[in-house]
Amino acid sequence: MENSVKIDAPCKLNFHLAVTGIRDDGFHSIESLFQAVSLEDALTVTETAVSGECTVHCPALALPERNTVSQAVALFREETGIDSGVRILLEKRIPAGAGLGGGSSDGAAALKALNDLFSAGLSHPRIAEMAAKIGSDVPFFVHGGAALVSGRGETVRTIAPRTDLYGVLIWPGAHSSTPRAYGLVDAWKAAGAVDPALGLTLGELEAEYRSPPRQWRFANSFTVPVSGSLGEIAAALADIKGSGADFAEMSGSGSAVFGIFDDFDKARYARAKLAEKWEVCVNFLLLAS
Repeated sequence: MENSVKIDAPCKLNFHLAVTGIRDDGFHSIESLFQAVSLEDALTVTETAVSGECTVHCPALALPERNTVSQAVALFREETGIDSGVRILLEKRIPAGAGLGGGSSDGAAALKALNDLFSAGLSHPRIAEMAAKIGSDVPFFVHGGAALVSGRGETVRTIAPRTDLYGVLIWPGAHSSTPRAYGLVDAWKAAGAVDPALGLTLGELEAEYRSPPRQWRFANSFTVPVSGSLGEIAAALADIKGSGADFAEMSGSGSAVFGIFDDFDKARYARAKLAEKWEVCVNFLLLAS
């Protein structure tokens, strides 16, 4: 019988995302509040008999040769010296280019699955350190739940997650390139725009999160410039706001938008109506881990 581990890889939403500047290393600095939600990819990692083998099969998406999952395998081997062959099936349900962190979550899930599969004994903090080498958002997915995220995304402070709210997510079918989105933000700010996301400091985000979502002052630095460039996002966001959501925003650098509701039936009804127009429209729950 083959030795394998199956693991879910949930996506995240940015309830708040402020682009605060450009660092000396060329990366943009952010201050954000992330939460994992119940739209998930799934990975099955299986040991093979061929030492050094690594195959990643993703039926729904053509992956580049270097991807977050293959990077996770290479880092795991470098860290542990375990060179056993692996075959990985990646079942994609999280849209790519949507600001949901699907690729980052897949990388974190691969690290955790490999650690379990080979009983490597890597500590949680060590896996998070390895995750930061894959990409800026990957450490968050090692922790999951909810967190305040800063730096270029590698500084993660977990907070007690809320699970008492319900959501609707629309992916409008547009692909938002992260480098292009940062370029739009930079140009927008250089033209004198006032960024509403800078109205809250990192230290204020948790208290805001605890308040009723109808009162949230969260914002996203990317929303205005990116939705101005991609009309599908602006249309989806307008529809979410018009559905009765207590709070609505775009996630990450786009293109997915979401609405938060304090009542499950309201969220379910809103999704049913929105799905008449938007092909990819799902309900979600907030995850505690």
